[in-house]
Amino acid sequence: MDKKNVFLFGASGGIGKEILSMLDEELYSVHCFDRTHGFDLLALDVLHNIEVHLTKNDLVDKCDILIYACGIGRFGLFKETKLSKDIWEKVHLNLLLPVLLSRFFIKSCKHFIFLTSNSA
Repeated sequence: MDKKNVFLFGASGGIGKEILSMLDEELYSVHCFDRTHGFDLLALDVLHNIEVHLTKNDLVDKCDILIYACGIGRFGLFKETKLSKDIWEKVHLNLLLPVLLSRFFIKSCKHFIFLTSNSA
């Protein structure tokens, strides 16, 4: 039986790290995209980096399952947060990137799972 290719975004911590630990290596070939694997998901050119990486490795047409489990934690008093930066990061991670990744993978990927959290 062929392994399913899983593209896991946000595998370095929280929910994504737990999902990664649950994926059976005999059933799934997992490709991780997160800060620890060289992809800063808050960078403006993240899709360009992903597209170059996937195209270069001929993986773009081999995605069976895309799992998006990115989140960002903020600590401290609410009144001391930088609202413009915090709001942009949350919109970027929880709305913009899932939409753009869906569009990028829509022709090749069979299953999409999106998990977002404000405290992951």
